[in-house]
Amino acid sequence: SLESRKFERKPLFDVPLPVRPKNRDSPMGAPQDQEPSAPNHKMAFSLLTKKGNRQQTRTVELPSDSTFAIAMKTQQQAEKEEQQRIKNLVLNYDLQQSEDQEGSERATTFYHNRVDRSSKDRGQRVRKLQLSDVDW
Repeated sequence: SLESRKFERKPLFDVPLPVRPKNRDSPMGAPQDQEPSAPNHKMAFSLLTKKGNRQQTRTVELPSDSTFAIAMKTQQQAEKEEQQRIKNLVLNYDLQQSEDQEGSERATTFYHNRVDRSSKDRGQRVRKLQLSDVDW
């Protein structure tokens, strides 16, 4: 069991931060006029720290050309593109489904369509997948 889990990747800790008013979030000793300076060259990130049972968030400004900032930008862009792609798929599916209902006057049952689809999918996999099939 230990040998099989040796090469597993640890899950990333990616949780949304709680939304709080801005006045409670600012550090007490830091001057307020430093934040607006050079907004184009820095990105603000929230750092979640934990001491015992108490969680605390701090705002950390990193250069926008750092590898972490670039990786976050590309990840956010990829998530937006994926969300847009899913949205387009759903909209196209709805349009196609409404066109099919308007175009055909004959009544078809869901059960009949499902049987046709399931028999078509069965022939795709000839053998069971094995661990050697996966590229680790």
